[in-house]
Parts: sequence; structure tokens; C-alpha cells
Amino acid sequence: MTKRELHKQCLDILRGIEHFENRAEVTLSEARRTENLFPVLNQKHLNRVDTFNRCVNRLNKKYIKTVNQLVKL
Repeated sequence: MTKRELHKQCLDILRGIEHFENRAEVTLSEARRTENLFPVLNQKHLNRVDTFNRCVNRLNKKYIKTVNQLVKL
């Protein structure tokens, strides 16, 4: 891959990280609002937040790997 492609991939990964962090934040606020009213719904929201956080972790690893490739060029 060229440097330009790697830079573009890094930007795409960062956009993805931002997207999932925002989704996790919104879902967590929804979970807080429904905490006492709907326990089952609250658990579903918390599971989604966990999934979004795992996505962020995977994208962070991919970002680090891509930046390391970029540095080697």
C-alpha cells in the first residue's frame, strides 16, 4: 500500500472509532434513563454498549497496526 492509502485508511479507522464511541455514549444514556423502569431493556442497552466498546478496541488495534505500517515506509 502507498502512504496515501495508509493515511486514508487511518482516517477511516479514526472515523469508525468516533462513530462507535458516540453510539456507546448515546446507548449508555438510554440505559441510564430506563434503568429502573425496564430492567430487561436496560440489560440490552448495556450489552450494546459492551459490543460498541469491543468494536472500538478492535479498531484501536487496527489503527496501531496501520500506523506502524506507515512508519515503516
